[in-house]
Amino acid sequence: MTYLDPDHTRPANAGYIALRVAAVIAVLAFGWFALTVGSENFTGRPEIVQEPAIAAP
Repeated sequence: MTYLDPDHTRPANAGYIALRVAAVIAVLAFGWFALTVGSENFTGRPEIVQEPAIAAP
């Protein structure tokens, strides 16, 4: 039994840890990009645009 056996330790694999860190960085970067698209200076604050004036006929 390996799932609950406290004597069966799983060694930390450097490649596995690096892959996890890279995945977390990728998810955070995508989230930052998704939240800042269309904002000025990539601050996350939306750009406020005035409503266009309707021309008098």
